[in-house]
Amino acid sequence: MELLYWGHGPNCKNEKIRPHRHSYTQIEIILYGVCRCQNSADDILLKAGDAVIVPFNVEHSFANRSDDLEFLSFKVKIDKEYCQPQRIYKIPHDPFVDWIINDFRELARTKRYKSSPMYLELMHTLLEALLNHLDRNDLLVPGNPLLLSIREKILKYGARCDINTLAELLKVSVYKLRRDFKKAVRELPAGSIHCNSLKMLIKSELLAIACKHLRESDVKISEISDMLRFNNVYTFSRFIKNNTGLSPSSYRKKYHRQE
Repeated sequence: MELLYWGHGPNCKNEKIRPHRHSYTQIEIILYGVCRCQNSADDILLKAGDAVIVPFNVEHSFANRSDDLEFLSFKVKIDKEYCQPQRIYKIPHDPFVDWIINDFRELARTKRYKSSPMYLELMHTLLEALLNHLDRNDLLVPGNPLLLSIREKILKYGARCDINTLAELLKVSVYKLRRDFKKAVRELPAGSIHCNSLKMLIKSELLAIACKHLRESDVKISEISDMLRFNNVYTFSRFIKNNTGLSPSSYRKKYHRQE
């Protein structure tokens, strides 16, 4: 990834940027306020804490919808494809995405990036971590509405989510949910997803986010447990130990990214 340009600023209320295209990928992170990202196929409302990816050569426009809009805008050249469809795409929230965006918001709030090149490098690192998170997450299939809906429900309800809960939230029977899930997986390109059952999908998603936090963030183990809605930290620890062979603290000690 090569960061070509970045900017931080507000827009005037009702200001609209006309439809246009770029030869690079654009990432917008909304710090405060509300705006819309649109084209003929999509109309995405973005609020504080949201982020959107506009792949290169995809037409788009932005329209401010509040008095307090503030954003970070990144223009990047990507040498490989990061799990993104060829349309504007709102990044789904999960604990790791929220952690990265909160760090961006804190940097922008304090304007620390103006005081030292170190903070500019930190912004670059956070952006690359966000893109790598999307790239390595083989469960992120934004082109399939059912799989994206399932994933969003898993991330929202965490360890409290099971197949019956999913079916209830999606307003379908368990039988139909299983059948539609298998059909959706069969229609994906080979290698797009490595889970062939809903139970495996739930476990894999929770494990991926938990381990990513243990490796790449300094969030307390008890807070990771809470974010993923485990009953308590002991249940969370047992989940990590059963699936990695290590306790959360041992996993973090072994794999935590060294700055």
